[in-house]
Amino acid sequence: LIPGLLGTAFAHTIDSVGEYRLEIGWMNEPVVSGETNGIEFSVNRLEPGLELKEQKFKEGISGLEKSLKIELLFKEEKIK
Repeated sequence: LIPGLLGTAFAHTIDSVGEYRLEIGWMNEPVVSGETNGIEFSVNRLEPGLELKEQKFKEGISGLEKSLKIELLFKEEKIK
């Protein structure tokens, strides 16, 4: 869904696609090589009249977890 590289990450990334607000980041920041970590990914509908940076996560999209797929890429490695 959102291509990216594994590496040092210090903040969540917020973007929009259509009428949805997407936020992705690491559970434990900064990322430390060799330590277990996980991805935090939130999707909710954009609130009309607010700029993206003013949008806050309120509630997720019901059922999305059943069909959402995330793939991490680092050099030649893939994690699904």
